[in-house]
Amino acid sequence: MNQMNVLVALLKEPHDWQIVCNYGIYRIRGSLRYPPPILTNKQIEILGFYLPSKFGKHKFSVRHYAKVRRISMAPRHECVPDEPRNSQSDSEYYKIELEPPKQLNEPIVSYRGRSHMVLIPTTEERFFDAKELNFLYQGSRLEEKMWDALLRHNIFPEREYPVHTRDVNSYLLDFAIFCKHGRFAVETDGSQHHMKRDAVLYDNQRDNQLSIEKWEVLHYASEDVAPSKIEHTIGQITDKIDGLGGLDTHGGLFPAKPIKSSSSQLALFHEAHLDFLALRRHVLEKYERGGK
Repeated sequence: MNQMNVLVALLKEPHDWQIVCNYGIYRIRGSLRYPPPILTNKQIEILGFYLPSKFGKHKFSVRHYAKVRRISMAPRHECVPDEPRNSQSDSEYYKIELEPPKQLNEPIVSYRGRSHMVLIPTTEERFFDAKELNFLYQGSRLEEKMWDALLRHNIFPEREYPVHTRDVNSYLLDFAIFCKHGRFAVETDGSQHHMKRDAVLYDNQRDNQLSIEKWEVLHYASEDVAPSKIEHTIGQITDKIDGLGGLDTHGGLFPAKPIKSSSSQLALFHEAHLDFLALRRHVLEKYERGGK
């Protein structure tokens, strides 16, 4: 199925998992600034649960999912039945009522862990095939072309990567690339994007704020990912990576150096000794083989 009917959402605390298991309820703040359309249109049929660092050895992974029975708006005290009444009890939430959760055959991991802003609409096909979080995303045609080109050149970015700035704004970067001596973002914009004054002003404001947080942004239009120009575009990105000391293989679930024992790690494959990039390539190969 290519229909967007799956939402992968963050379980902030182990107690939230208990609510899912005991009451069959998951909640999302009703005041969310940009809720996914499949949430507001009540099109979610399956909910996947992403676990952050508070879940210990299971952190940075999606291990369970549940079918959705009903979506409605409800006060917090209905969404968290075992919570004592407090000042937030009447706050409005999306109340997602669920069937009992099931376990995936293999976890979907995020090698560079995320602890907030995880709401990923996706399809059933991607959800049940993906072995890494970035493969869940389904962006615009332009984003998908850039993603495919980056992967073909062994560049493994983080998609829709959240960044908080000092101005209390949050941005989702199309592609975040981490290097040994820095980091930068690759943004894809349609051909008409930079002809719109509001879009230009927004980009300038965002890029200035990201620059303060030590993020440089490279912008590319649809022409830049055309077959006649894509190699030149990737060459620019590769030069940028080289100038920052090469790709950073640290900072994910698996260390860059071989480990003798994976007892303290979340080992998804027998090849747990593989370094960060080699493991990513392994995941890509498994994905392209249909996970077999």
